[in-house]
Amino acid sequence: MACAGFPAVLVPRGDDQFMVAGAAVAAGGAVCVLPAELEAGYLGRALDRVVSDRDLAASAAELRRVAARYDAPAAAVDVLESWVGT
Repeated sequence: MACAGFPAVLVPRGDDQFMVAGAAVAAGGAVCVLPAELEAGYLGRALDRVVSDRDLAASAAELRRVAARYDAPAAAVDVLESWVGT
């Protein structure tokens, strides 16, 4: 979602997916549909929102810009070097 720059409807099913979905919603780039809410009407409204909500679109586009600047390998090296004290 963030890398593509499009808002998403996320349906977390387990493990860390709930945390990831919560972070995406908090960042303004997604709508979360919980498994217990997964029925046609609710899912349809969530899909309508991601294709029509300008704020979601703007947030997703901003997440794309931020993600494009993020150098994950360099960040990982910085963390590892901090652990070994170099």
